[in-house]
Amino acid sequence: MVEAERRWLDLAALDVTLGTIDETADGSLLIRDPKVRAVSRGPAGDDAQLVFRYLGPTPQEAPLASGQLRRQIGLKLRALDSCNLLYVVWEVAPTPAIRILRKTNPDASRHVDCGVDGYEELAPPFTDLPPIEPRDGEHELRAALHGTLLKVWADGALVFAGEIAAAADLHGPAGLRSDNGRFELHLGLR
Repeated sequence: MVEAERRWLDLAALDVTLGTIDETADGSLLIRDPKVRAVSRGPAGDDAQLVFRYLGPTPQEAPLASGQLRRQIGLKLRALDSCNLLYVVWEVAPTPAIRILRKTNPDASRHVDCGVDGYEELAPPFTDLPPIEPRDGEHELRAALHGTLLKVWADGALVFAGEIAAAADLHGPAGLRSDNGRFELHLGLR
C-alpha cells in the first residue's frame, strides 16, 4: 500500500481558536502563549505529525482545570469541534508521557458550552520517554487512525497501537494544542 504524501501546513492553513501562533521566516510555526489551540482548515483528520523543538516554559503559566501545571504539546484528531475530539499529547513536564484522551460532549460544540467537561483517558500513559530539555533538538509525535485502530509514534518509535472505539463517531480536521510551553514546530497531515 502506498501512503499519501504528507502536507506541511503554514499558518494560513490553520484556524487558531485559542492563543497566538506566529510563523518564522523559514516557515516554522512558533508558540509562545500558555494555551494554544488550532485546527486545520482542511478536512484531513486521521493522520497528523508534529515535528517540534521545546524552547522552555512560557513566561506566564495557566494550570489545567484540574489545577495541574503541565507543559505539553499534542495533536488533535477528528476534531468535530472543540468539545468532541481525540487528543494525543506529549507531556514534557512534570513527567514525560504520551497521553491519549477523548473529549466528548454530545450536546455542545463550543468551548464556552462544554469548558473542560468530557475528558476521558483512553489508555494508560506511555512513560518510557527521556526528559526533554529546552532546545535539546527536534522531537516527533505522529498519530494515525485507520477506522478505529490508532497508532502513535514518538521520535519514530511505535509507543501505542490499539483499537479506540470512541473514535468511530468522530469526523473532522486534525490540529494541535499546547499548554505552558514555548515550541517551534511543523504540523503535517496525510
